[in-house]
Amino acid sequence: MLKIEVSAHGRRTDVTVDGVLSDATAGRLRDDLLKCSTDGPDVLAVDISSLRVESRHLLSVFSVVARRLEEWPGTALVLVCAAPDLRDTLGRIAINRFVRVVGDRAALDTEVGTPQRRRAWLRLPWAKQAPRYAREFVGETCAQWNLPAFTDVATAIVSELVENALVHTTSGPRLRLEFRHGMFTVAVTDDSPVPPVLREAPRTLGLGLHIVAELATTWGSTPTPAGGKVVWAVLTESSLGPRKQPPG
Repeated sequence: MLKIEVSAHGRRTDVTVDGVLSDATAGRLRDDLLKCSTDGPDVLAVDISSLRVESRHLLSVFSVVARRLEEWPGTALVLVCAAPDLRDTLGRIAINRFVRVVGDRAALDTEVGTPQRRRAWLRLPWAKQAPRYAREFVGETCAQWNLPAFTDVATAIVSELVENALVHTTSGPRLRLEFRHGMFTVAVTDDSPVPPVLREAPRTLGLGLHIVAELATTWGSTPTPAGGKVVWAVLTESSLGPRKQPPG
């Protein structure tokens, strides 16, 4: 059994994990940590000082979470471990090659940087005009951030993500745009826990989530702590080119 406590501290989210990490609890820990990142903190600091581990191979769950967070939303995972034996185990199995490990929370302010990211939010109505509002918001934000190269592709993606939310949910979507380390992210949150499905469709249609899958560097869906989901797509400057232009 695991007990997980979460608290927000500015751009950092702190998580304290207490209990036993086992085959039965590793999956829940992974999912809960991913949910804690959906608001896009710069740092997710996980205190595992009181964690008891049945088998050291289970600690690889933190490497898995770190890779997922690096993909989206670009959050840095940091493990706080005041237990010398557990910290030594992390080193022996090379977890600290993929995840930063500090000895206590006081070290977070001195050892962990908080890289700046640009963010913009918009709450949309559950209405047919929502995709247009979202496209206009993307265009305005790209102009404000001086990122014209992302405008066309991000506009095409946001239109599909918002339209998908309107079709499959009854809640007003929440749109979040982010730019950090050359990555432009479009994220749409709704109140439905059902993940999006990329269904087979004729290539001649080129509609819906197939557009997102074609244009984005990577995309996916993450559950939120409130019981909904975030559907997100990441664009990078290196991926923009003739192949990544929206259909027209």
